[in-house]
Amino acid sequence: MFYASYLCSMKQYPLVVIEWEDSQLGFQGWKFINEQEFKVPTLFSVGFLVHEDDKCKVLYPHIKPMADEEDISGSGDILIPNSAIKKVTQIEFSISSFLFLFALTLTLQPTLLFCS
Repeated sequence: MFYASYLCSMKQYPLVVIEWEDSQLGFQGWKFINEQEFKVPTLFSVGFLVHEDDKCKVLYPHIKPMADEEDISGSGDILIPNSAIKKVTQIEFSISSFLFLFALTLTLQPTLLFCS
């Protein structure tokens, strides 16, 4: 039942990669202005698209389906202004890839416990 809820949330909130441009804080302190390079950084954010409107898109990289399929909690949200977005790509996620990742998690989990 939990995994059915998880898959339902995947359909409700598509998994996407957003390529976007961000601002950048310059070097702190004195420097020669004519020797500075000015480049706009390009970033990539991956997460579940939980909100979009004419101003922004909001991604959550972590979601947790609850017992009630309509109630989902999330963590680590980022709001990206549409004016900064260069490209949005939806990641297709099938049942077989989900089962593969789940099996891989079960396989690696004991190893991860000893690595910490």
